[in-house]
Amino acid sequence: MKRKSVILACLVCVLLISWCNFGYAQVNQQEIQLKRTDSGANEVITVGTEYSIKGSSSYLYRKIVAAQTLLPEDYLVYTANIRLDWDESVQTTVPTVVSGYQSVQFGTTAGGAHLIQMAGNAIKNAAGTEVYNGVQNGVWYQTKIEINMQNHTYCVTVYNQDGTKKLGGMKKFVSIPLSSGKAWSDTSAVTEIRMMTGPNENVTYSFTNMQMKRLTAAQAGETLHYYDSETGSMISSGKGNWPQFNYWFNGSNMNVNNMNLVSLPENTARAIIRFQASIVYPEGASNTLAVGQMSPFISGTKQTLLNLNMMPGGSNISSTVLSSQANASGSWRGYALEMDFTKGTATWSAEGESAVVTRTLPAGARASQLTRLNFVEGEDAVGYEFYQKDFEISYVPGYNLSAAVTGSGSVKCGEPVLNAEDSLLVEQGKTVEITFEPEEGYEISTVSVNGQDMTSLVQNQKLTLENITEDKAIAAVFSEKQMTEPTVTTETVTSSSPYTPEGSTTPENSVVMYSKINLGYGYTVDKAGVYLKDSQEGASLLLPVSQWTEEGQWGIRLYGAGLQTGKEYSICSFIQYQKAGEQQEVTGEEKTFSMDEQ
Repeated sequence: MKRKSVILACLVCVLLISWCNFGYAQVNQQEIQLKRTDSGANEVITVGTEYSIKGSSSYLYRKIVAAQTLLPEDYLVYTANIRLDWDESVQTTVPTVVSGYQSVQFGTTAGGAHLIQMAGNAIKNAAGTEVYNGVQNGVWYQTKIEINMQNHTYCVTVYNQDGTKKLGGMKKFVSIPLSSGKAWSDTSAVTEIRMMTGPNENVTYSFTNMQMKRLTAAQAGETLHYYDSETGSMISSGKGNWPQFNYWFNGSNMNVNNMNLVSLPENTARAIIRFQASIVYPEGASNTLAVGQMSPFISGTKQTLLNLNMMPGGSNISSTVLSSQANASGSWRGYALEMDFTKGTATWSAEGESAVVTRTLPAGARASQLTRLNFVEGEDAVGYEFYQKDFEISYVPGYNLSAAVTGSGSVKCGEPVLNAEDSLLVEQGKTVEITFEPEEGYEISTVSVNGQDMTSLVQNQKLTLENITEDKAIAAVFSEKQMTEPTVTTETVTSSSPYTPEGSTTPENSVVMYSKINLGYGYTVDKAGVYLKDSQEGASLLLPVSQWTEEGQWGIRLYGAGLQTGKEYSICSFIQYQKAGEQQEVTGEEKTFSMDEQ
C-alpha cells in the first residue's frame, strides 16, 4: 500500500501501515532415553553428546542401551549422525575397509548384527547392500535404522547433506549373518547398540545425535504379512520365479488355497508395498530389455503409467527413469510402491536411489479398489528369469472428515469442500486446518465437531484439528449478519524524536499515532482522520487520511513547525459514515501529549 501525505497549517501527516502473521506446527513422538554403559560407564546420552574413537584392531566401541525395557513386539527407530576422519597425508587413499559400525544386539540367543557399516567409500546395510556411496572425509551423515521386532525386519536409511534420503530397503533378519551357534528367536528383544570402530588406526569414527523412539503400530503402519513362494504361506521370506504371477487384493479372484489374498481396510490412507527383485539374463543382453515388470491394478484395470520395468541397464516407471544404476544379473534390489489415497498419488522408489517417480492415481481411488499386483517376465526365452522375494504389505489407517452446513456458507479442508455425503480421507495422526467461508451477508454462528461445541476455537474463520484418530463430523451454522455501526479507537500516541523528512536536512518535531476502525456491518466509512488541538490556545485542526488496511488499521505521523516545543496538545481519531441519509461522526479517545525539548 502506498504512503499518502497531507500538508496543512505547517503540519505533515504520513500514513503508516504494518502487520505480520505467524504459523506454528507441533510434532509429537515417544522418546526413549539412552545411556552409555561400556567399560563401567553409566552416563546419560543427550542430543549433544558426541564421541570419537580411533580405529583399532581391538574394535573399540561405545555401548548404547535404553533406560527402559525394550519389548519383543516393539517397532524401534534409532537415529545417529556418523562421520569418518583421516589424515590424507598418512592415509593417502580412501579407506575401503569398514571403519565404523552400528551393531544391534538382539539378545543372547540371537546375537548381534552390523546393521550399518561405514567405510570411506560407502555405507552399507547388514546384507552388504550399498545404501550410500561417495562418503567424504570429515562430513557428517544422518542414519536411521527401523527395527520391526514383531515381523523380524529392519530398514536402513541414509540422508544426504541436503536432507534427501537414500532408500535402504526393508530386509528380513534371516538375511543377517550371525555368529556360529546363534539363531533368531521370536522372543528376542533389542538389548544394546554398539557404535564400534574398525581396525584402521588411521581413521577416526565419530558419532553424535543418538536418539531412539518407539512407534505404535498405527504410526509405523500395520504389517499384514509376507509371501513365501516355496512354502505357499504368508509368514516368511522366499523367492519366486514365475513367467506370470498375480498377487490378489480385497477378495478379488482368490486362488484355491486362499494364500495370496489380502484385504486392505476401507479406511486405508496409505498402502506401502515393498519387495526385492532380481533379474537373470544372458551375456550380451540389451540394456533396454525389460526382463521383469510389476504392474498394479485398480478396480481391475492395469495402471500402465505405474509399470515398474527392470532392465540390465537400470529401472524405469513406464519409460521414466527411476534408476540408471545397472541391475547386475542375479543381484537383488529393493523397491517400494507407496500409494497415498489421501493425495491421490503413487510413488515408486528404489534401493540406493534418492530420486523417486510419482504418478497420479485414478480420481477417487481408494485402497479397497486395489485388486492385484501383476509380476511378469518381459522376455520369454531361455536364460531370462525374474525373481521376487521379501514381500511386505503395510498400511497406515485414515479417518473421514465430513461437514453438515446450515445457512449460507461452505466448509473446506484445503481446497476440497466438505459435505455430509462425500467424506474426505485424512491420514491418522495428521493435523488439518478447516476453513469456514460465509457467503456475503452471513457470518459463522456456531461450529461443533462430533457434537462438541468448538465455536470459541475458530480464529479468523479457521479451526485446527490436531492428531486425527477418529472420524470427524463437523456441523457449521451460518446466520445473517446484523447491522452494527462502526467505531474507532486511538490505540497509541508517541511523541517521538525529531523526524527529518525526505529531501530535507532539517529535523522537525513529530508525533506518531496508530488507530483502528471497527468497520461494523452494513455501513460504509466515508472519511477517517485525526483532530489535533492546541491545549493552550484551543485551536483545532482536522487532518484526514485516505487509506487503511482491510482490518481497519492505520497510522499517521504529524511533523513540522506547527508542533512547537514546550506546548501541550491533544489528539484523537475520528470516522464519518452515512446513516439514514445523514452523516454521522464517531471519535476515539482523546490523547494528550507534550512537545518536550528534543
